[in-house]
Amino acid sequence: MTAALVPPLAFIVLTTLEGQILTPGILGHRLTMNPLMIFLAIAFWMWLWGPVGAFVAVPLLVISAVILEALSRRNGFGRRSRRGLAAGRRIP
Repeated sequence: MTAALVPPLAFIVLTTLEGQILTPGILGHRLTMNPLMIFLAIAFWMWLWGPVGAFVAVPLLVISAVILEALSRRNGFGRRSRRGLAAGRRIP
């Protein structure tokens, strides 16, 4: 009976360590989000869609932040603002 419990227990332990320590540690250095914005996003989406909204609030916030950051790096013509025609270089 105990040999049958080892694989599920190992899975639970490894998944918990990865989900609670490893992934937040790695992503925490790259993605910085204001905790107030996270709270407001969860409150808004929970008000709008209930528990499902609370579940998808942070992924939607991260996706919108990445899109807005990518758009802010471009000028009005959809080209990267760092490499302009004024610099004499072609834009790929």
